[in-house]
Amino acid sequence: NRDLRFYGKAITLKSRNGPKNCILDCQGTLEDPHRGFRLYELQDAKDPVIEGLTIQHGMAGEDFLKQLPPLEGGGIYIYEIKPTIRRCIFQNNRASESGGAVFSIAGGKDEDLHNPVTIEGCIFSDNYAAAQGGGLAMIDRIVLQNSLLFENKASNGGAVYGWGSFQSLINCTLSRNEAVRGGGIFLEDSLENPALNNQDFRMNLVNSIVWENYAVFGSEIFLNQANPYGYPPVIWISHSDVRGGADEIAVETEGYFLWEKSNLMKDPLFKAPEIGDYHLTAGSPCIDAADSTYALPFDLERIMRFDDPDTPNSGTGLIKYVDIGAFEYKP
Repeated sequence: NRDLRFYGKAITLKSRNGPKNCILDCQGTLEDPHRGFRLYELQDAKDPVIEGLTIQHGMAGEDFLKQLPPLEGGGIYIYEIKPTIRRCIFQNNRASESGGAVFSIAGGKDEDLHNPVTIEGCIFSDNYAAAQGGGLAMIDRIVLQNSLLFENKASNGGAVYGWGSFQSLINCTLSRNEAVRGGGIFLEDSLENPALNNQDFRMNLVNSIVWENYAVFGSEIFLNQANPYGYPPVIWISHSDVRGGADEIAVETEGYFLWEKSNLMKDPLFKAPEIGDYHLTAGSPCIDAADSTYALPFDLERIMRFDDPDTPNSGTGLIKYVDIGAFEYKP
């Protein structure tokens, strides 16, 4: 199965035994491009749910005669629809331009700018985009939560590319991604004047780890105003662990970042990142340090939040022992 469409129907596609047991191998190549899903409907469409799949070896090619649309979204291409994508694995997908695994762009309706695409509990690894967003390219309002992005590559935004400053990354871990600019995150432009302090039009990075990504410019986070007649990008960073802190945020032309005192600049003590294991280990500064206001009651693996008796609670919100990052620590 590949190049799947829902034709505007509110379909829930869910595996019975999880993503490791339900694999969509798209077998896409530049000569014969294929992706997992094309969620692109020009008429009014219902919002589908995709859950518990592995999508791999997708390819967004260059030829309009072989693939519509080409160039973007090696694993999934999203236009105007607001799907929920949950507990999926995206690996070894490619895009000739943007969104190695997922590309999402808002349509022309005003509500498209306010209703989010939801991506929760997903893993993105070894995806590639020639231009923007090795893991995801988001020209849309997206909530990315409880997700792990590692070893993805692109020219801009090894893990994530965002345009318009209206995305949210909550309890995510971004590590070992590579780019020329913005190894972890590349954020471009805003739809609102930052002077208006409109919280609907800023990227929110909350309860997340951005650590040991690589880029020539801005290893962890890169901000750029590409449109000289528009507004510069804005990112709000809270209760997150960012290598190098605010000093590691590169700004080209113009851009703004709001750095809260709750942020960390300490080694998160991953278990074995060299083999893709980004669980926290004992003594990690990320344990019991998040803001539960934004967190789900469970982590990427559906493990419920756990109060580590050996770690003082430094988090905020109603529950003060949520961990920063995609994985909840349990001894």
